[in-house]
Amino acid sequence: MANSTIHQRLTLARIEALTLPPGKREFVLWDTKVRHLGVRVRTSRKVFVYAKKFKGRPLRLTLGDVDALTIAQAREEAQRISGLIAQGIDPREERRRHHEQDQAERRERERAAITFLDLWEAYVLDNAEGWGERHRRDHEKVMQKPGLPRKRSKRKTVAGVLWPLRSWKLSEMDPQRLQAHMQKEAAKRPTSTAKAFRLLRACLRWGRLQPEFEGL
Repeated sequence: MANSTIHQRLTLARIEALTLPPGKREFVLWDTKVRHLGVRVRTSRKVFVYAKKFKGRPLRLTLGDVDALTIAQAREEAQRISGLIAQGIDPREERRRHHEQDQAERRERERAAITFLDLWEAYVLDNAEGWGERHRRDHEKVMQKPGLPRKRSKRKTVAGVLWPLRSWKLSEMDPQRLQAHMQKEAAKRPTSTAKAFRLLRACLRWGRLQPEFEGL
């Protein structure tokens, strides 16, 4: 069954009143103010659409839900797309490039937010199965949370040597900052700090080989 279309100036009232005619799969109300812009109605959605030929072939794009875009925004986007087509630019390719760029920027933001704790937990999870009990306890001790009750003492636990590093972003974990922290710890507990530093180096070496942590 053929789809239905009519042409009228888009208004909020007309969009709200749009319904799908009986027996039709979709209905499109095309704007008379900005060419190639319309509102498509299907069973459960109303969306702004753009339709025009590009290099002799039909091109149709969904611009967004009518609840997410104003009419003015939809008209502006339709005009922008028409401008791209006039320059011989495929708006679908332009949209794909923008999407890829947005995805790359999102991944970089996520990577920039990765903390030492994220790396440490991934490292322990990936390697702990091959460690002995003593080695596992050493890793737990250097990341020990302060203020916890002890089994054989009334004194609370103290922070492990590496505990303060947990919230450090890997992208900001430069050698100078790390050295300052380790020197401060070494002044209070040199033996524990030396052991913690060995464990830390092993963790960082492992991280450099993992794609999700590489380059941080």
